[in-house]
Amino acid sequence: MCRMLAFWGTRDSLEMLEPLLEAFVDACSNDRYLERVTEGAARCHCDGWGYAMVLNSDGGSHIVYERFYTPSEEEHRGTLIQATRRLIALARDYQEVTLLMHCRRAGRTEPKGVAHSHPYEVETNYHILYFAHNGSFRKDDLAMLLGLHPQLFTDSALAARLYARLVESGGEPLDALRRLAFYTRTAFNTVTVMVERVSGRTMLTYSALTCSNDPARLDYYRIHVSATHEYFVYASSTVAEHPSASVLRWEKLSGGNGRVGYYERGLHLTQSARCPPVLE
Repeated sequence: MCRMLAFWGTRDSLEMLEPLLEAFVDACSNDRYLERVTEGAARCHCDGWGYAMVLNSDGGSHIVYERFYTPSEEEHRGTLIQATRRLIALARDYQEVTLLMHCRRAGRTEPKGVAHSHPYEVETNYHILYFAHNGSFRKDDLAMLLGLHPQLFTDSALAARLYARLVESGGEPLDALRRLAFYTRTAFNTVTVMVERVSGRTMLTYSALTCSNDPARLDYYRIHVSATHEYFVYASSTVAEHPSASVLRWEKLSGGNGRVGYYERGLHLTQSARCPPVLE
């Protein structure tokens, strides 16, 4: 269970990044939807967090990637605030910025620690992928397909590897996402930042799909997207509904009639996605 924020923009649209990061910090630290889903047991996504930032200019691209594990709520919020300030300062020196951030509330049986914080970095022959996810997959099926031990990885880490394999084998990014959706258990909310190794070309793919009829989970997993030719933003419900993020016009994505999407420098492509059939 997680909160996510993804952003792409040019220097002209960077003024919206600071309020979005403020909303992300508050959503990670104090989430009313998480409290509702957990029946009052938790409000903080304090089981690790991380980010991947791709900075592009005429001189090329630069990637900044860090993950953290700070289970103390006070330390968690403090490190988040410090990092967001650093990221805003970095972004001002570049023409284009792509950012993916994720904070995590681990499932009861899932491993914890910095190695299990999102986003996950997966390298292929042609791309470097940064993958973040909110929801759950059929973990044993993914592990069996990849030939890996399920207890050593989170379900999201296994999904990141499978998505990279599907893309590298020649699949279009959106088709690969639709195939990955088959392994969804509760929700298939993902963002992947894909960076071409040679050119530094950067693109985003995303998904928004909830395979549950529970009202609390529908609210929790609801995704908000705001996309124009000048910027792209993908946010979890608590982030987008924060007062600091109210300046954007959001499209809400929720439930079993979901979406997979692709965004690159103003080009926004989408396809429908559906929950997989229930397996007996």
